[in-house]
Amino acid sequence: MATVNNPNLQVPSSAWERLEKGSYDENDLWIVVMGVTGSGKTTFISRLLGRELVVGHDLESCTSDVDFFDLKYKGKTLHLIDTPGFDDTYRTDIDILTTIVNWLNKAYKENLCLSGIVYLHPINYNRMGNSHMKNMTMFKKLCGPTRLPSVVFATTMWTNADREIQLKRHDELSLSESYWGNIVTKENVFQHYDSAGSAFKIIDHILTQRAKIVLEIQRQMVDEGLRLVQTSVGQELNKELLKQRDEFERRLKEAERRMQEEIAKGNREAAEDSRRVREEMQHKYDIAEQQRLQLDKSMQALLDQKNAELKQKRGKKSKRRKAAMAMKVLGTMGTVTAAIVGGVLGGTNG
Repeated sequence: MATVNNPNLQVPSSAWERLEKGSYDENDLWIVVMGVTGSGKTTFISRLLGRELVVGHDLESCTSDVDFFDLKYKGKTLHLIDTPGFDDTYRTDIDILTTIVNWLNKAYKENLCLSGIVYLHPINYNRMGNSHMKNMTMFKKLCGPTRLPSVVFATTMWTNADREIQLKRHDELSLSESYWGNIVTKENVFQHYDSAGSAFKIIDHILTQRAKIVLEIQRQMVDEGLRLVQTSVGQELNKELLKQRDEFERRLKEAERRMQEEIAKGNREAAEDSRRVREEMQHKYDIAEQQRLQLDKSMQALLDQKNAELKQKRGKKSKRRKAAMAMKVLGTMGTVTAAIVGGVLGGTNG
């Protein structure tokens, strides 16, 4: 594991590279941490490791979107997989989904089955908004309809204030079939208080299950050979993109109608405002439609990109090894030459 100058900081390894190298044991346990952006995934892992983490995408040397950390615990080696969260400011949900799915499928092809999944949700969100419901639905489609014993849900961001309200919200998430109730039992729902103790309580639960998980997305794409757009989660995402597109189309038509009304009234300023709104809606509509059409292509494109990155890194490492070997050979030759010259000079002097 790479480290930086500060011993309390840890830099993640690339989960893609770890699969490429094959540096793991068949008895190792693989635990994936998921959740929306800002739910505390990296913080959760840092509590398990006992040190703060350097987020991979903040460093040029750590560009992988699926990060990897090793943990020795109770005589076992745990591989903690930190995944990018949905609702990211700078990345689309398609990009994030294909990143996660590509890694899951690659692991499955390497005969690696997950030992558990920890899905984190911030308890301080006052309600389950549209974005969280969308992400929850996508996660369910990713896993499949069968309840998996090693899939754990945990609420994060607990505070001392409004504790009763938070407890009520936690129970609602646990029991309601609209949220988590239809895919996990109450025993699989935890409260994470940003502490090592509550984090290891979750890990202990996963270890006691002794389960190996195969997700529906892995069965559909690897075993059945479906494309992403044909899978349950792909169809769900496509449905969401269609809803977005239709909403932008509705707002585009409304902006066009208002602009024409203001033009007819001779109100140039209001007409110009409506024109700007129309252009904005047109831009959003075009992006939504482009994302929907690219859903089927994005998966292979991203996989090709990852393979190219790994090939480039292997090439650089190979060059460094060859350079090191050349220097070693030159050093050896220099030593031998010096010995020969020394012997000759010694014989001459004699």
